Amino acid sequence: MLAAGCVRLALSRAALKGMTTNGSRMIEVGPMYLPVATMKATHGEKYPYMEPYPYEKKGYGFYKKLVDRTERRLNENSKVIAVEGNLGVGKHKFAERLASEFDLKVFPATPESVVFTVNGFDYRELSEVLPEGAKPYDMKSLFSDPHPERGLIGRLQLSWLRAKCSTYVQALAHLFHTGQGVVVVRSPFGDHVFAEAMREMGWLTKNYMPFYNEIREAVLAELLRPHLTIYLDAPVTTVKERLKGRNNPAEVGSRNLTDKYLMTLEHTYRMSHLPKMRESGEVVEIDWEVEGDDLDMDAIAEEIAEIKLEGEDNEDLKFQDWTRLNEDRMIAIRGSYGNDSRLDWFFGARYPHDCQEILYDPDSAEAIDKIIREHPAIKYQPGTAPEFGYNAMWKI
Repeated sequence: MLAAGCVRLALSRAALKGMTTNGSRMIEVGPMYLPVATMKATHGEKYPYMEPYPYEKKGYGFYKKLVDRTERRLNENSKVIAVEGNLGVGKHKFAERLASEFDLKVFPATPESVVFTVNGFDYRELSEVLPEGAKPYDMKSLFSDPHPERGLIGRLQLSWLRAKCSTYVQALAHLFHTGQGVVVVRSPFGDHVFAEAMREMGWLTKNYMPFYNEIREAVLAELLRPHLTIYLDAPVTTVKERLKGRNNPAEVGSRNLTDKYLMTLEHTYRMSHLPKMRESGEVVEIDWEVEGDDLDMDAIAEEIAEIKLEGEDNEDLKFQDWTRLNEDRMIAIRGSYGNDSRLDWFFGARYPHDCQEILYDPDSAEAIDKIIREHPAIKYQPGTAPEFGYNAMWKI
């Protein structure tokens, strides 16, 4: 039996029969009116959003805060949808197809390369000249490590959480500046699934988890939770076939990407993550053992368009992040979600004294300073490094 608050969609062309799309309605929230309730499926057509404000180019200054009221931009499709699922299940392709059904913007899963890239340069390229203790430790390193119990993956896990938060902040900024809803693949709210699964596998230490959770809970408290979480379900045998099909060198033939790890991820999603997301929004589980065709996606869109994405009242814990918004709060969000400075504060606020496995020894730290941080591609802005033949004097 499915848990309360969870809708499971069985893909069927017959599901198209008799479907209707509800319109939006308005409820009063303090001094403003916020469009809520159901979404409107467009099935590949454009939604009549207001002309988007080019916030990325023009910023969001004092005058714009006065004249560009956020509440006017919000509409029935101004929603955040998170797409989750096991490795390789097909989240990105599904997210793109779903976004087309409602004219939403897709924010793909944050790649691990973001963690290791500065000014467009992936410093993993320097691994060969770094001492063993200073080498970047990525997922390929984890999956091939004969001793993953050392806990080195904790470095990447924390940095990746920060990168996911940055992507999610960008998604929220887009929603409030334009009114266009977003589909986020792997939101930071689901990051704990991987941390808990790695701890279950023995790859993260006992001391690491309180440190990780303290930072995670503090930063997520600053973010608005998704209206809807979609979980793509497929058996481990199917997941393995799809992983084989995408032929990622870090995954194919790896010693640690085992059935046990994949099953632990699935179990953690079901027992830990999805129940949490049901408390703050709606959850839809979709059987994705066989990828749906276009008619199936239309059926899914119509089903989602029927889901009520609002609480019963302002005291309802579901959707309270959204129903308690007012214009002042949204102005503050639009102003603060334009940079990562606050994220830097959260992730630098506490030193991991009890997590020696993610700290660098003095020699490794010195090598990182001399080889990575002093590398011209990192030390200088792109196109200005003298070592690469650029003359910064001619840069305007």
